[in-house]
Amino acid sequence: MTTTALSKPEIAATKFGRRLAGFGGLAAMLLAALSAMAQGTARQLEAIDVQSLPGQVLEIRLRLSDTPPEPMSFTIDNPARIALDLTDTTIGMDSRRQDVNQGPLATVLTAEAGGRTRVVFNMNNMVPYGTRVVGDSIYVTLGQQGTEPPASFAAQPASPAAPASSATAAAGRAINNIDFRRGRAGAGQIVVDLSNPRTTVDVREEGGRIIVDFQDTALPTDLMQRLDVTDFATPVATVDALRADSNA
Repeated sequence: MTTTALSKPEIAATKFGRRLAGFGGLAAMLLAALSAMAQGTARQLEAIDVQSLPGQVLEIRLRLSDTPPEPMSFTIDNPARIALDLTDTTIGMDSRRQDVNQGPLATVLTAEAGGRTRVVFNMNNMVPYGTRVVGDSIYVTLGQQGTEPPASFAAQPASPAAPASSATAAAGRAINNIDFRRGRAGAGQIVVDLSNPRTTVDVREEGGRIIVDFQDTALPTDLMQRLDVTDFATPVATVDALRADSNA
């Protein structure tokens, strides 16, 4: 397997998490690799509907043929884009492009590879967004209604999962969300939202990969996956999130 790694990784602490920027992988364990994971599935994305809500808010409904996966979201600041990855999903629509031109949203594009579907929202300007799964549909909200907090925004907490060990449970440490962004000068940025900002993080290079260990930290099952981020045109090709004993 051909792998990639960037030099001089940087870690910048934030109030509720840590941003890992400028390197080619993240472990929980997050491993940078160039291959994609092909998966077969019968679930299809059948329709995309857009409607306006009060307060200059748009709601996009992604209707699927079966129970949707939990979407993994990514953002790019320039050009402004929001992307959702749907695992084990193919496209059942005739058109891969939908022109919207309402409020902050310009177009919606879909692409499929290896049993995974990516939905890209090309934005006129970046706004807060949220996602939720209801029945056979995924709802994406662009903009925030009034002063009420959104039900689920980009850094949404993941569903509770059993901790990897009793030590992790005692510490109460967990990874809440993993986000990928394209930064300035085409740098790949991996943003990890931690429940405890004092979590010990170990960064190392191993076999041409950058590995980041979060000690005594739980990784929810729905975040254990491979992210194919080649579409973002950064040095990062894929990001793998894995459990390793009591570490993430």
